[in-house]
Amino acid sequence: MSNRLFYPAGNKEFAADLRRLRSDCGEPNYSSLIGIVPKLDEFFPLKHGRTSLPESVSRSHLSQFFNGARQPSAEYLAVIVLSHLRCAAENGSIRIDPATDAPLGWEAILEAWQKRLREARQQDDVRDASPAPNPSAPADRSSVLPSVSLIDPGTPRRADPVHLAPGEVDALIAHGAYGNVLHEHAALGDREAIYQVGVVLALHRDYRVRAVAYLLNATAAGHPTASGLVPDSGQGIDLCHALARAKTLADMAETSGHETALRFFRLCVLRADLGDRPVAVEGDEPH
Repeated sequence: MSNRLFYPAGNKEFAADLRRLRSDCGEPNYSSLIGIVPKLDEFFPLKHGRTSLPESVSRSHLSQFFNGARQPSAEYLAVIVLSHLRCAAENGSIRIDPATDAPLGWEAILEAWQKRLREARQQDDVRDASPAPNPSAPADRSSVLPSVSLIDPGTPRRADPVHLAPGEVDALIAHGAYGNVLHEHAALGDREAIYQVGVVLALHRDYRVRAVAYLLNATAAGHPTASGLVPDSGQGIDLCHALARAKTLADMAETSGHETALRFFRLCVLRADLGDRPVAVEGDEPH
């Protein structure tokens, strides 16, 4: 465990480290953080090839990051860390560099947090790759979970290869190592992988439009159930239906002994963003 202010504490859970950061920075409320986000590129000038940061973050996402329901992408982690450091500078919790008007040591702090995120993901991957012994479990953990009760016999047609955007990849692997399996197989045109990517991204607020495109792709390749999630023109995906599909995939993974996929889809169900108001993090103002 580290006692250095503003740096990752090294707790077992990544979200616990984020909550410690919030405490170090004076417990800023969500309104303050959200108001700072659009100005981060101004407060923290771009250096060392850093790309522009997201210009907004929702209360829902902040709450999910802090309560552990969702792990942030590298971009959103930068938003969280830098917005907190700016709040800390404004309330006097951290000293300011008079030459730049930025918090002292912010680049080193951000680099430490990005390293901590990579470690957290590696820990998740180790847990996924080392399930409890199961004599009926399949040997190949790099395979896509088949929807065994859904897929028709015969050789399936290949779908158009899918090249996921970085944010979409982050959204997948946030649930575990099976996200990498889906990413790799979707790029090969595996219609089952593309269908499952569509199910998962349908439950992510930022990627529902893309999820429809992937479901249409899988449908065109003959996936027998993907079309059931494709919404009518002008309508959005039925989120309750998508959640039910994710639960079905979790059940199938459990039945087939695919532990990596089982943990992935259970987390997907747990973290599903259905637009409900999440439980507020302790210390946040009522909203």
